[in-house]
Amino acid sequence: MVPAFDIRDAAELPLYLPLGFLCGATAVAFRASSSALGNAFNALEKGVGSWGGVPREWHAPLGGLIFGFIALYFPEVRDYFCFRMGNL
Repeated sequence: MVPAFDIRDAAELPLYLPLGFLCGATAVAFRASSSALGNAFNALEKGVGSWGGVPREWHAPLGGLIFGFIALYFPEVRDYFCFRMGNL
């Protein structure tokens, strides 16, 4: 449950300006990384040179394998609500 929010003084308002810029920068970084990963998976599917590439059906298992390797070094990525529901 989210507690009620109230602005107690007008002096608080300028403090939200840096927060807005930080959120905007985060959105730009997220969009750029999402686009870069999309381009990488498109290149993975097309292949390079004589190498035919990876079929689309293998993208999800490869993502799971990469996530597994990341989870070996950073176990906190597995501590997500949906994963705890499945007792993984």
